[in-house]
This record gives sequence, structure tokens and C-alpha cells, in this order.
Amino acid sequence: MSVVASGMSMGTRVWLAAGTTDMRKGFTGLSALVQNALASSPFCGHVFVFRGRRGDLLKVLWWDGTGLCRKRRLQAVLRTVPLAHDD
Repeated sequence: MSVVASGMSMGTRVWLAAGTTDMRKGFTGLSALVQNALASSPFCGHVFVFRGRRGDLLKVLWWDGTGLCRKRRLQAVLRTVPLAHDD
């Protein structure tokens, strides 16, 4: 996560996707989730975090000013991210 944190400006928001995400999705699929669920652009400079169904994988998507970046398998922080439940 230090790669993301080192380049974040003060106004950057971190969005955590509620529920689970299909971890087979790449840049295009994750960008579509951002556009459809948040009515936002994935190129706005914010950080978007997606969690896999089993809870053993996170994907982080962000725009660094030159292109979309994606980080996978952030297992060190997974134990602190709770799973959302649909009631």
C-alpha cells in the first residue's frame, strides 16, 4: 500500500467497495464498476479498493496522472477489513 500512499494528495479519497468483487476483473471491469456504482470517473485521482469473495485478495485501482494503476494481493491488511453483509 506504500506505493499508493506515497503518491496521494491531501484531497484524495479512498473508496471501499461494499460486498465482494469478481477478482478476475482487470482495468476495464474495475473501471466499469467505479463508473456504474459511484457515477464517478476512475480517472479522478481517487483510490478504489475491491475485496474478493474469499477475503484473501484486495485490488486497488487508482489514476496516477499518466495511466490507471492496479495493485493486487495486499494480504497484510486483509485481516482488518470486515466483510459487508447484505441484510
